[in-house]
Amino acid sequence: MALKLTIDNLVEVPGTLRDEYKQGSDGKFHLTLDGDPPKLSEFRDRNIVLMKEVEELRPLKAKFDGIDPEAVKADRLKLAELAAKPDAAKLEADLAAERKAHSATQLTNAVVTRFLAMGGRASAVDFIAAEAAKVFAMEDGKLTANEFSPADPASPLSIEEWMQKQMAEKDYVFQPSRGGGARPSSSKFGARSNQRILKNPTPQQLGANATAIAKGDIKVEYSE
Repeated sequence: MALKLTIDNLVEVPGTLRDEYKQGSDGKFHLTLDGDPPKLSEFRDRNIVLMKEVEELRPLKAKFDGIDPEAVKADRLKLAELAAKPDAAKLEADLAAERKAHSATQLTNAVVTRFLAMGGRASAVDFIAAEAAKVFAMEDGKLTANEFSPADPASPLSIEEWMQKQMAEKDYVFQPSRGGGARPSSSKFGARSNQRILKNPTPQQLGANATAIAKGDIKVEYSE
């Protein structure tokens, strides 16, 4: 006879076995065992492990309650896309700095070319370029001045007028006058059959060729 673990009334089992049952709080009679059945013990141990995991996960559930995993995934994709794109503000700043540097180089070259053509000393090209930068700027590839011409107050100061002023006030940066006393002029840039062309020179190249430029043996040209 197979014994039931739980019965409603002791009359369901023979009298010799009734002492093996004890009434529980639910009013039913439960078979008393010396040890738990193997499956019952396994179930109990597994249940203890699961309850422990539930208790550990409960704070996490409260922390992430209301968060949509799909929304989080979509946000991560957007962040990755943004990170892959260049910083627009930094790119614009870099371009502005590059344009400024290019304009400064154009200004220096334009001033130094005229300076050397008018007899300026090669050792003074950096000085004269710094002085000119206080008065002139480069706009659309052309020299513009923030001062007006003394000969025509309605017109901006020309680089030639400014150079003449430097010759009068800072003659030490120019070579001594030649022949009849006149220094080389920018008219030396006129075309000559034996004239060499120096394109887009650096200030160092201008200084190295200062004498030839002043004589008109070298013509300096710039391309946009």
